[in-house]
Amino acid sequence: MGVNEGFFMSQRKVFEFETIQKYLVGSLSRAETALLLGVCSKTVTRKAKKVKDEGLLGIQHGNRNRRPVNKKSDLLEKHVKKLITKNYYDRNILHIQETLSSNHGITIKYSTLRRWCHDVNVVKKKKKRRTSQVRKKRTRMANEGFLLQMDGSPHFYVPNKEWVLIAAIDDATSKIAASEFYDSETTFNCMDILEQVIKTKGVPWGVYVDRAGWLSGSKRAHFGEFRRACEELGIELIFANSPQAKGRIERWFQVPQDRLVAELRSHKITDMEKANEYLKKVFIDEYWNAKKTVDAREPETKYRPAPTDTELREILSQREYRKVNNDYTFRWKNNCYQIENPGGDIRNQDVELRFYKDGESAVFHAGRILDVKLVQSATKKRAA
Repeated sequence: MGVNEGFFMSQRKVFEFETIQKYLVGSLSRAETALLLGVCSKTVTRKAKKVKDEGLLGIQHGNRNRRPVNKKSDLLEKHVKKLITKNYYDRNILHIQETLSSNHGITIKYSTLRRWCHDVNVVKKKKKRRTSQVRKKRTRMANEGFLLQMDGSPHFYVPNKEWVLIAAIDDATSKIAASEFYDSETTFNCMDILEQVIKTKGVPWGVYVDRAGWLSGSKRAHFGEFRRACEELGIELIFANSPQAKGRIERWFQVPQDRLVAELRSHKITDMEKANEYLKKVFIDEYWNAKKTVDAREPETKYRPAPTDTELREILSQREYRKVNNDYTFRWKNNCYQIENPGGDIRNQDVELRFYKDGESAVFHAGRILDVKLVQSATKKRAA
């Protein structure tokens, strides 16, 4: 019985060989051998025949030292590893797999690609979640337009620039109703997202938000205007008591912070205008809304008809109030303004200052626009 040089058998194979030998000489029955090896009786017969014909080599698997028929070529492995380290080092494995298929026509199993990524030390680590209390799963809304989850997420989406991604996601379908990059999470920027939803889809019945300062409190100034605008539009504001309560929008933000950052870098996009164009036309329309959404349980949409552009412009304005003095003037930001057409005695009454996102402003009283002009106040001389 010849044995090849360098031949090695594990302890399991040695035990298997010795047990088969005992079966061949009659020391063990076929049933006893099958019980010891944990196989069926037919397998015992097949293995015994191989050992009888080939000796010690017969105990080894027939494919030992043979190249698997489905093994990828070494040239392809080298090429893919070069692509990963040069172009796709900041993507997760699934993202790399999809990119190789769409951009290079290379189809590789996830397990194989994962091993290659580990070989070149390009593996994104999953974020460890803190253990928390068990929370009851909330069922999705039945109709699209019933409830939107809305929030903002600051992040370095491009190198050395922290932008805020504000988004609204539909609870029933996970479709992104509107999303855009901004410099900050201001009142007008949040209202702009709401305006995009209303103009493209309609007025939703409810918006699910957290208790951040852009709705109430002192975290940011004038963010209570968003609540006032929702009340005028008949939108119910629902406040979440924890991030987990609005998990759909929180999980959405994890995707652009991972995939979109890599794609913006690959396309050499660092300008916010181009980034927003790619976000809406490619990332949301062609990837997220096309592949990562579900059908609503009920087909009927619950978005309500949108108001006219003029009405919407007034509703989504930012408002402040000032008291009218006896000489029909009021002050705002240390400037004095004269009312030209009071139209009656409005002294000691409040006028409403409306500011629009395009930079324009207007002064109202009882729904009527007032003509005002800036008054240059006299500069007081200081005592010598």
